Amino acid sequence: MRLLKSLCNTDRVKRLCWPSRHPDIVSGEVPASFTTTSPVCLIANEWKTANANVQAIEDRAIIVHFTPSAGEIHMRVRAWFDDQEVYDFIEEHLPYITRHSMRHYLRGTQLRQASPDRWKEQLLKIMGLDEKVKAIQHLITAPEYANDAERVVAFEAGGFGSRATFYRWKKRFGVT
Repeated sequence: MRLLKSLCNTDRVKRLCWPSRHPDIVSGEVPASFTTTSPVCLIANEWKTANANVQAIEDRAIIVHFTPSAGEIHMRVRAWFDDQEVYDFIEEHLPYITRHSMRHYLRGTQLRQASPDRWKEQLLKIMGLDEKVKAIQHLITAPEYANDAERVVAFEAGGFGSRATFYRWKKRFGVT
């Protein structure tokens, strides 16, 4: 972590060194330090600020979060994906997908070939959806309810959980 913090430093010229007693360093065969003007790009699927060292790296960084919507992913897949049945099935469920992936399309084709009778059900589970989730999504966004108080009553009556659970689902779907 110490080397990474030094490398991510905002100085134009950065000096990196490591205190080591390794024989190659002690003999001078491998230098104990070097300077660089190289920029750094860290790419991660997930980033957590776990401690002060990670905070120090963040302080030296420009952080970009790439989180395309399910619709944007779907449009991008159209250019290369050729299984129209799977594509159309996923399109029907786009409003309910909160964490979409291009891999869902490939998995859908594999499932359709391996299990023609059950692939849709299996793919919905992989995408984190089922009929209950679809029903909750509909209830949360349905225009027939005048307000959230009415939605909460219907949510509880439908056996989906408590008032607090309703608001957790609402947050998950990004509904304000």
